Amino acid sequence: MRPTFLDAIAARVLVCDGAMGTMLYARGVFVNRSFDALNLTSPDLVSEVHREYVRAGADVIETNTFGANRIKLGSFGLADKLHDINLAGARIARQVARDGAYVAGAIGPLSVRIEPWADADLPILEQTLGDPAMTEHLGGPESPEQIARRHAGYAEPGSGQFRIVVGRERAPAGWVGYWDREWRGEQVYEIGWSVIPSFQGRGIATTATAQALAAARAAGGHRFVHAFPSVANGASNAICRKAGFTLVGEYDFEYPPGNALRCNDWRFDLQADAR
Repeated sequence: MRPTFLDAIAARVLVCDGAMGTMLYARGVFVNRSFDALNLTSPDLVSEVHREYVRAGADVIETNTFGANRIKLGSFGLADKLHDINLAGARIARQVARDGAYVAGAIGPLSVRIEPWADADLPILEQTLGDPAMTEHLGGPESPEQIARRHAGYAEPGSGQFRIVVGRERAPAGWVGYWDREWRGEQVYEIGWSVIPSFQGRGIATTATAQALAAARAAGGHRFVHAFPSVANGASNAICRKAGFTLVGEYDFEYPPGNALRCNDWRFDLQADAR
């Protein structure tokens, strides 16, 4: 019987396989395609690469799932295939490895990060809160003066506001942040976000919101975080659902002053999530 992975690695040096993407590219799969999607469309090709590594003496082969996360798959229009691609990648590797090699799950970086707001981030607000289409569910765009005041507050140390950056080049993709408010007699955090249109549809807002929730938990001020998207804003309500919020109910707001807004109240329990 083959020893467990922990026993094997304690007893000797294990040799891992090499780059899957390089081998697929050498077989004519160009970089403008999703290598991970080949688990569904060309499983035999993926199996062939795995077999070559096993024949070459690899003790460990990695699944063809390095980029199989919602962010990267979304850039190919494949976010809805997330589960299927990862499951197929694991099955293909296990079928090839059998008792001749161990299988490791390959998980690449999400390439989405949040960073504290800085003086240079004013254009992010101009492209989001200053855009009529982006503020359709918020009563319309803010004026340049309102955006300038908001930016000054965001840039204050400890504001709880973050820019969202994507990729190695750290391209600005939007903003996310939380702040104190009183809600129904309780002190809570409220959270909001906005992603620049050219970066939408890739799961960036959901990932950034999860990171902001982690920052709110680390801040330790309040137990609950609330989000109040308009009931008509399907995208923001979906983000709340994916990020693990609980829908509490619907409430009427006036935002901005003079504009009636019907919103969902989504609540996230920072303490429950930490257990």
